[in-house]
Amino acid sequence: MSASAGRILAAVLAGAILSNPVCAQVEGPPMNDDEIRGYTAAILEREFNVKRDAVTVQDGVVRIRADLPESDRTKIEEALKTVNGVARVEIVEGDTRPVGVT
Repeated sequence: MSASAGRILAAVLAGAILSNPVCAQVEGPPMNDDEIRGYTAAILEREFNVKRDAVTVQDGVVRIRADLPESDRTKIEEALKTVNGVARVEIVEGDTRPVGVT
């Protein structure tokens, strides 16, 4: 699968997750950290305008460095904690420039 096809697939899945969080509860083995990072970064970039490089994952813990309103924090935590393999979501204050803005 090409990188752009993968991003499109991730974006479509992200929309499904955010509109119906039950869809995120996938059977099977947990994703590894790289898979979790790609999946969650796509959700955050598309739905919350958070840059991909603001997301790191270690041992299933998703860390997001961004300044976000409390309402978005709650939505993000709810959406991402249902992703297979995510142990915890941490949001820390940091750079919040939108994607493509330098």
